[in-house]
Amino acid sequence: MTGSDTDFTFRNVWDTIRERRPREDRAAEIWASGVNKYVMTMWKASLRRITTQDKLIGWGYLQPKQCWLCTTEPESFDHIYFRCSYSRDVWR
Repeated sequence: MTGSDTDFTFRNVWDTIRERRPREDRAAEIWASGVNKYVMTMWKASLRRITTQDKLIGWGYLQPKQCWLCTTEPESFDHIYFRCSYSRDVWR
């Protein structure tokens, strides 16, 4: 872009179009214990970024399958963390 004050970059476009959200308050609470695989898992879960079968199916990688822990419902974030009888027993 000749004669302009700002050069065209993908970063500038991304910064212009992306949705800005406030940082989550739970970040400090999660990261306070240091970084390890459990902290990373909790962080990803708090952002709903755990890759479960329902996400893989949506991306075209898998056919629908039952939860491998309890085999009663299709695997999803909500099922594994809130409805699965096996994981509920583990968390007690």
